[in-house]
Amino acid sequence: MSAARIAVLLFGAALGEQLQLELPIQGWTSSAATQVVVSHLRPDLPVDLYWLGWKWLLWPNQAGRAGAYLPVLPQRNLFEVEQSGRGRSAVQLLGVGAGPDLVVAAAWDPGARLDLRVTGPDGEPCDSSNRRTQAGGVRLRDDPEAPGPHVYELLHGRVGSYRIEIACGRLRAGRIVRVKALALLQPGTSAEERREFSTVIARCDEVTVLGSVDLVGRGQP
Repeated sequence: MSAARIAVLLFGAALGEQLQLELPIQGWTSSAATQVVVSHLRPDLPVDLYWLGWKWLLWPNQAGRAGAYLPVLPQRNLFEVEQSGRGRSAVQLLGVGAGPDLVVAAAWDPGARLDLRVTGPDGEPCDSSNRRTQAGGVRLRDDPEAPGPHVYELLHGRVGSYRIEIACGRLRAGRIVRVKALALLQPGTSAEERREFSTVIARCDEVTVLGSVDLVGRGQP
């Protein structure tokens, strides 16, 4: 996917002049992804990111910047951001071609170090320690200390079952962390399907299975 195929519309309120878009991402992430960056923020206030019908929480760094790496999806490229008391702004991508076969996005409560893991029918897991699989799965770049969104995408997937799990890296004793995730199968086609998952993590000595999705032949746009 080349940047020349993508048009960008910026609109909204107070954050409009500070919303940046970087296309495409090169290297070990994916050429079918974008980084949404918001700057000039108050470092002590979280930013709400509205994407795919959910509100995701972003935390600015000390320089007042917050961002997320997100897949470029047919008919799903409206990103809105809002920081309390500063209004909402949005970016819309237009002219995007065929998207990935599968996207999984997960989020959890701040303060825990968790990892989204998706294992395909060939048995190879895709997570933060194996960000690009032989079958084409990609874990987009993220901050393991952040609540999300943590995103996996599969551009051209093999038919079969894909298991979605959460691995725990650190969890304070006695704490329970809420986790939510959604899966989009064949977005932008006649076979598009959305699945939602949720759980709580109370122990850090095991991998928690959220569920699985079955990928079939690609539908028509």
